[in-house]
Amino acid sequence: RKAADSWIVNIKELLRKMVINKTALKDKETKLKLKLVQAACCSVLTFSVRGCSITMREDDVLSWLNAMTVIHENVSLDFGAAGLSLFDKNLIRRVREVGMDIEKHLCSELNGKILDRFIFSHWSDARTGVTVRWESYKSHPQVYRTVFLPKRDDEPLLLQFDVVLGNFFSTRSQCRSFAGASSQS
Repeated sequence: RKAADSWIVNIKELLRKMVINKTALKDKETKLKLKLVQAACCSVLTFSVRGCSITMREDDVLSWLNAMTVIHENVSLDFGAAGLSLFDKNLIRRVREVGMDIEKHLCSELNGKILDRFIFSHWSDARTGVTVRWESYKSHPQVYRTVFLPKRDDEPLLLQFDVVLGNFFSTRSQCRSFAGASSQS
């Protein structure tokens, strides 16, 4: 897992430099993003422990969240199902199976501190405010939500994060209703 996680960091840095230096040829950038996804898949596959008991530390959870977010962002936004080889499609399918296998363990280890650490390292706007309180949806326990309060005078945001699939998004539209429901519970 450490080797795969270090590859993720190295490839992200290389992609960042290519964008900054404007040396990114679309074909080369696409190939690097695919390697990034494959490295993230390798990290996730280290969590595959069928038939064994699993113990997850905070660093393990952060590694999972980072890898799944890399996969989601790059597969959904850059490749889609049509842009992947059969091998890569099967790899992604296996990664999702691993997520379903460890969902209960993952969710039992999650807390607001871990989610805040991840969000603050992953989302640049997070440094401009604070989260109120993370909680999961009863109907979808793998999806966590919180209200993000910007330090400047912007409106609060509702942050939602599917910790099994790596989907992270923010919206203003549902924020008021969530904030009201949280204060009543």
